[in-house]
Amino acid sequence: MQIKDGVTWYTKKEVFAVVHARRLALDESQFEDWQKKGIVPLGRKVGRGRGKGVEVVWSAAQVGLVCKVCALRQQQGVRGVAAQCTIPVWAWLYLGEESGVELTQLRRAMHTWAQRQAQESKKEAKERAREMVELVGNDTSSEQWRYARRKIAEALYGGKPAGEQIGLALWEVYARTRQANGPAEIALTPELLDLYEEGRRLGREVLLQERKLSDQRWWWARHIQLKAVKEYGEQQQRYSQETAGSVVAEVFAVDMVGTLLSSACEDVAMALGMEELLLKQKDQVVRERFGVDWWMERVRSVRLEVKQEVSPLVLLDGSHPGGLRLKEVVST
Repeated sequence: MQIKDGVTWYTKKEVFAVVHARRLALDESQFEDWQKKGIVPLGRKVGRGRGKGVEVVWSAAQVGLVCKVCALRQQQGVRGVAAQCTIPVWAWLYLGEESGVELTQLRRAMHTWAQRQAQESKKEAKERAREMVELVGNDTSSEQWRYARRKIAEALYGGKPAGEQIGLALWEVYARTRQANGPAEIALTPELLDLYEEGRRLGREVLLQERKLSDQRWWWARHIQLKAVKEYGEQQQRYSQETAGSVVAEVFAVDMVGTLLSSACEDVAMALGMEELLLKQKDQVVRERFGVDWWMERVRSVRLEVKQEVSPLVLLDGSHPGGLRLKEVVST
């Protein structure tokens, strides 16, 4: 180990020693495969000094990330590549640069994830079609629901732009004369899910393109996701109360932290897709509302500061509730 500028750095041999000391399994081939996919960091090349060449080292935060991936695979059965990609992406989103995840790794992880999402299986297409129909459907005709599920599953499994076909199918189970499912501020209408599907599709397409996305585009995607999470978190209790007892009650009563971890890659892809839509948007008012031009043209670097906060309130067990306060430090 070596300490430089207050950061402890580990060689590969030392990384493996830390992992194995925690009774976690990891071999050379698995480590290299994860590096290629962006699941674990590539490390940083540093000089050995006195003409002894270079070696690759990892920060303490990066070693912790490697251990986390190993632990989730070994102890919780997280073995799917797409699921493993969510770990570094979640860390970059909500823990920032201190997590040890750099944009180089993030790009690899998101590209790997997008490759796994490029073609949905029939089973996945049917499951997502069922979820979409249940979210939007406020018409009780079982025949219409079956028709909509079938048409949406066909569109999703086809692997082609299917927004229009999905939207038309959802209108079959949605009645304008009835109240939409969900809170009043987030009415689950065919238009909303149509927009969601378009953003999702565009996000995957952008990630699979050969051209490299600028740093600014990744920073904006994180910015808009953090903003959405903050705004939703402030209203979550009200949304939960508003939808209690309804068919979508579970959607608005879930544990936010757990949901954010499992959906990290999906959320970043969605943000990139919406960003693509905004960059093509000719309405300047809409573009300014989301600040997309300012971020693309003016922002030079972004650092996410994370601070642990403890509330002065005392719970019944004598503990104090705590949380993380996230602050984006933007340089122009």
